[in-house]
Parts: sequence; C-alpha cells; structure tokens
Amino acid sequence: MPQPHVQVVLSDKTPPPALDEALRRINASTSFSPLTDARLRAPTRATDAVVVVRSRDPALEASDLSALLWRISERPRGILIVSDNPSDSVSEPFVGSIPVTHGCGDNADELTGRLLALVSMKPSLEALERRRRDVHKREAANEAFRRQVRLAQTIQRSMMPSKWPAVGALRFSAVQRSARDISGDLCDVQRLDRSHVGVLLADAAGEGVPAAMLSVFVRRALNAVESKASNGRIARPGNVLTRLNHEVIDSDLDDSEFIAALYAVINAHTGHVQLARAGTPYPLHRRAAGEPRRINTSGCVLGIDRDAAFSTETFLLSPGDALVCFTDGIQCLEPALRTASEPTADAPGTDRWARLLAQRGIAESFSQLTTRHDLVRRLGQPVDDATALAVEFAHEQR
Repeated sequence: MPQPHVQVVLSDKTPPPALDEALRRINASTSFSPLTDARLRAPTRATDAVVVVRSRDPALEASDLSALLWRISERPRGILIVSDNPSDSVSEPFVGSIPVTHGCGDNADELTGRLLALVSMKPSLEALERRRRDVHKREAANEAFRRQVRLAQTIQRSMMPSKWPAVGALRFSAVQRSARDISGDLCDVQRLDRSHVGVLLADAAGEGVPAAMLSVFVRRALNAVESKASNGRIARPGNVLTRLNHEVIDSDLDDSEFIAALYAVINAHTGHVQLARAGTPYPLHRRAAGEPRRINTSGCVLGIDRDAAFSTETFLLSPGDALVCFTDGIQCLEPALRTASEPTADAPGTDRWARLLAQRGIAESFSQLTTRHDLVRRLGQPVDDATALAVEFAHEQR
C-alpha cells in the first residue's frame, strides 16, 4: 500500500501521544494546520484522510469545526475527530457526503484501526465525487437546454400570427400539436394586398429545437422571397417555392435534412386559389356539397434538389367550401393509434381524415385531432408534430 498522507488539524493543543503512535503504525506522512486556517480551504488531492484534534472546550470551536466539515465536503475525505471524550460530536448540524468518526485520544489501537478504515475509503469517495460532479454537469446542461427551448418557443410564438387577418369572405382556423416541447411545424397567413392572402404550411424534418428554428428560417426566407415579386404583382406559388428552395439550399443550414412546405395564394373575394406543394401531404378541397377532393400537385421537399420544379394548381372555392392542408404528423397518427390499443380506430390518415372532414366538419375534426394526438403522446407511442390549417370561403357579407 502506498504511503498515505494524513492532514492533522489542531485547535489549541499538540497531538496526543496515542495519535502520534497510530500515525507511525500506518506509516503516514503528515501535515499540520490550525483549525482557523484549515476551515478556509479544501484538503489537497494528496490527502488520504483528515484528523481533527479537538480542544478541551468544544463549544469554543463549534462554528470553525462545522465550517471545516463543509469545506472538506468539497473534496470528500474520511474524517477522524479525536477528543478526550469520544462521545463529543459536532454541536452544529452538518449534512454532507463525508464519513465522520470519533476516537479517544488515549487509545492508539482504536485510532490505528479507524485511520486505516478512513484511508481505504479515499478511492470510493473520489468516485462518488466524480459521479456527483457529472450529475451537476448534466443538470446544468439540462437547464441550459431548457433555456434554449424557452427561447425557441418565444421566437416561434413571435413568428406565429397572433390573430388571423380579416380579408373578404375568408375564415381561418388551425390546430397544432407538438411531439416535444416545441414544434417543427409552422402555419401562417399573410395579407398580400387588399384582395389576396398568402397561406404557408411548413414541416421541418426532425423534432424539437433544431426543427423549430428551421421552420422559423422558412418563415423569414418566405418574407424575403415575397418581397422580390416584380412590378407589384403577386408571384405564383410554384415560383415562390422554387425561390424558397434556392434560399434553403444556399443557406447550407447545419443539422438540417429537408423541409416540406405548401404555399397558396387565395383571392378573398372570388375564392380563386393558386397552390403549390413541396412534399407535404396532398391538401383537401372540402366542398359544401359532396366528398372532399384531393388536390394533386407535384413537387419534392425543399433543400434537396436545386433544379426541382413545383407546379401550381388552380381551383375555385365556392361559398361554404374550404381548403384544408396538413403535415404528415396527421397521417402518422393512424398507425400510432392502432398500436395504442385501438385496432379499428377511425384515426385521421389521408382517406380517414377526408371522411372525418366530410362527416363532422372542420371544428369537430380539429378537436378530434387534438384529442387523439394528446392520447397517443400520453400513452408513450411514437408521435410526430401535427398541424392542420383550414381556410373557409364563407358567404361574403355585402
């Protein structure tokens, strides 16, 4: 066994002969310091154990001794408190992770056994301290992450419309559920002129903060793209997605895979819709009379192929009709629910979602989407961010 090093802390007297004999028996090197100095600093790394020799009047040193024990807990070592009366203990409460034992100052055999036990504890105490520090580091990292999430939530909320624009006969509603504390989905409606609105739905690959920040980037990039429309004319959605695709690729965003998006321009007075899609599920034209119709437009996700083309589909909303667009998190709900003990559940995949919209309307369909998503998440089943946006063309009041 390597030669141990013992720090001896003195109050107001020299070490008793029995302690000197015990230190000699374990072949320890020693260093001596007064209690008033030792309480100000933790033991050195070379120290294997600490011996405190108490004064004849323990009440006089109580606060210093308590401060010493707290200081030693910063670098835990076994402590032997030697006194004339071994029943003495620290008069102030001490809560720490260090072993403290008491020994009689006139019994060399007892002190030798206690010192050997305390010295042997050093590796275990150091391992416990390393684990404690690792826990503190993880807690600090978790708190830093929580701060990032709160910041990301604040930024994302600032990008979401606080209220829908009042334009013509259009009425807007949306539902957004996140798989984590923050969503990678984004929906937005911007007024383009007196008659037109731009409708954006975006779904950044992944979940959590990176996906959320990517969706915020898309919103800002779209603002820049919309402002580039020449001669004051409103750009066709296919052209907007083409330029947005270039913005995403040229940005060379780290930790990003791709972005699915949908962009539509709607005339709030006539119900005329121009729509382009980049990898989102096919949107639905919910008709006041008849089954919902799927809008078949072509276009791959953004950020993959610089030469990708995005076609623009045009159609007309009649009074009472609605455009319903959604992210793939809604489609993912169906298999998730089936594995969550609902094998025949009418979960909203694309076809089921269309039937639900036709049978129960937008408000109830969105309510069921919220309920189902929350259920799946509570059951611990895999779930994705899910967002749906509806634009209804009401009978315009004149």
